[in-house]
Amino acid sequence: MPQRIKMTDSDVLTALERLEAAAELADDSETERARSLGIYRGENLRPAPDGRSQVVDRTAWSVVEGAKPQLLKLFLSGEEVCRFDPVGPEDIKGSEQESKAVNYIITQKNPAFNIFSGWLHDGMVQRVGYVKAYVETADEIERERYEQLTQDELAFLLQDKDIDIIEQEPGMNMLGEPVYTVVVERKAETQHFRVVNLPPESVLVDADHSEVSLSKCRFVQTRVRKTISELREMGFDVADDINDSGNERDDYLDQYRRNATQIDVGGREGEEADPSMRLVLVRESWVRIDKDGDGIASLYHTIVVGKELLECEDADHIPVIAWCPIPQPHMHRGYSLVDETKEIGEIKTWLTRAILDGTALATSPRFALDPARVSLDDFLISRPGGVVRVDGNPAEAMMPLTQPFNPGPAMQALEYMDVQRELVTGIPRIQQGQLDPLSQNKTATGISQVFAAGQQRIELIARYFGEAVRELCLVVHQLLSKHSKKPLVMMLDNEFIATDPRAWAKRTDMSISVGLGSGNRFEQTQFLQQILTVMFGPALPMGLTSPDKIYNALAKLTTAVGYKNPEEFWNNTQGQPPPPPPPDPNMVKVQQDGEIKKAELQMDAQASQQEMGLEQ
Repeated sequence: MPQRIKMTDSDVLTALERLEAAAELADDSETERARSLGIYRGENLRPAPDGRSQVVDRTAWSVVEGAKPQLLKLFLSGEEVCRFDPVGPEDIKGSEQESKAVNYIITQKNPAFNIFSGWLHDGMVQRVGYVKAYVETADEIERERYEQLTQDELAFLLQDKDIDIIEQEPGMNMLGEPVYTVVVERKAETQHFRVVNLPPESVLVDADHSEVSLSKCRFVQTRVRKTISELREMGFDVADDINDSGNERDDYLDQYRRNATQIDVGGREGEEADPSMRLVLVRESWVRIDKDGDGIASLYHTIVVGKELLECEDADHIPVIAWCPIPQPHMHRGYSLVDETKEIGEIKTWLTRAILDGTALATSPRFALDPARVSLDDFLISRPGGVVRVDGNPAEAMMPLTQPFNPGPAMQALEYMDVQRELVTGIPRIQQGQLDPLSQNKTATGISQVFAAGQQRIELIARYFGEAVRELCLVVHQLLSKHSKKPLVMMLDNEFIATDPRAWAKRTDMSISVGLGSGNRFEQTQFLQQILTVMFGPALPMGLTSPDKIYNALAKLTTAVGYKNPEEFWNNTQGQPPPPPPPDPNMVKVQQDGEIKKAELQMDAQASQQEMGLEQ
């Protein structure tokens, strides 16, 4: 068996460069991304000749923007983005705290709406959307000024190891005692758990990766430009003249971003006036290599600038999460909603231009005229009430060229293409707030059926996105359990509690569910109301349910109608002793009969005593 040796930094760089080259060669989607963005924004990618209509159909835009609100409402309108289910009775409290902590980080400590909106948008327009979860540690410095401090007060202040004296000015008070005026800086280490969107063009994926999820990928790289100052804040000792050796692809990505955002960033070719603010390309990778020479590849996290390996350390997961709205088997990149509708949009663009050109010719026809008898200057300048000088009879000097115009076939073709769009995407116009003018199925039942058919396609896309959200929640859970330095303080059941994520590592059995209930919001409320009717009816007296389960149903109903805190309406009776069972009706009747008999005997005894008193 050959003897294995450990990899040096040069070997790691060589391995990274080979994987980068293979990924770049296999990534042929850069042109498709640019084209998809142009189609979505309604750019005129196929201009018509001068003087003809240049209108561009916005089918791709309407499909993407019609699906996005429904998906955002599905994942962000409820109380929780994700929920860790308990694996036993003793795990109920722990799973609730972990669910609250993960949701607190995603929805409260990060702009969840903007993150999910961008994540969905990238996938539906550019085939794959990416987000990254990471821990950001920084030192916050606060400057404070103290005046008229005595020697004892100054000594007490200096006992704090987190402060540094910046300025100190001695003086005397009115009693002749020495006092001091000092300016101090207080350092405090802060920790933030971030979730950010990644531009799809800045992510490189291993050429042989065959699934959307990146959790088992051999090589994933993100590329971003950072200043020298930002690298030093991250703890790297880099020189002012470090070379990032940008290649043609990196220059293309810069141009791509400028075109996508329509912003000219400029000024990157020359040196900055402040060297610390010079931008360099930072390549952050997660790669599986046999660095320690034991014959088994492990996951490593690397940071490279140019030819310098700034960091190479062990990693336990890849924090980049991908999703695709229309995944394909054995492929990382599937298809987007723009891919489904671009041909339909091109056909509708051609039909719409034909209708507009025909209307223009019908309302502003061309003329055949005799230039010797008509003043061309008067004729070419068209204005209301204008005069055209003609020598002789105008009917003999000029004649309109009539253009037959019948927009009916083109309008029918446009309607046909709208039907094809619905069949291809599965998203009907009625679901986007548009009514079909030719549809005969306008009853409440018919509209509900059409809406339900489109909802199935939305739910399928939501299922794909839900798997990515599930992976994001697991990554945030891992980051909390591994990197937290202090307990998290959150509100749970209307009271503040502290949970220590560092203790979560002991829990290995764990499942997670993302909020994808059956049916839409209206159907969910109807089902829950029916369940509650059965609970309060025969189920509770027969012992088939309990107050805890009734509270769970009421909480689900409250969340389904749009309120996030069921505790504002209902009392959670979990953990409290159950109420006594209702009394037996037969026993109640016996007790009532006994009470009546006892009252009668007492009345008889009182009457006998009165009679005896009268006799005496």
